[in-house]
Amino acid sequence: MTALRSIFAKDIERAINPVISSGSMDHWEDELEEYVITGEVNKNLNLLFDGEAYNGTQLQNTGVWISGNFGSGKSHLLKMLAILLENRQTSAGNNALDLFLSKCDGDKLLQGAIRKAVHDHPGESILFDLGMVAKDG
Repeated sequence: MTALRSIFAKDIERAINPVISSGSMDHWEDELEEYVITGEVNKNLNLLFDGEAYNGTQLQNTGVWISGNFGSGKSHLLKMLAILLENRQTSAGNNALDLFLSKCDGDKLLQGAIRKAVHDHPGESILFDLGMVAKDG
């Protein structure tokens, strides 16, 4: 078993939260480092950041609607976008933008669009769950 453990970059027995909460920033550095941009996420990031959708010249009070099936990763993506657009700094001195760009699998157009979004339109995110607001309200 010792040999098998040696092929993994991280401790395979570490605690991993099975649910990512968009409202909790307790472990955001690990979550960002381990985030994987799938083909579907890549496609939708291109739709968001390419052209006028987010990087347009008329950008004002932009909101983003994320929808999908239960367990499809909406909250995780939302949290990663919030961290990215705020360009948070890690405790090691890295910034979220550089970490996120390294995950874009060589997609130079997407990397450029994301870089433009973060530099030209830095954001502060307000994360909330409409379902929870509706139940409480």
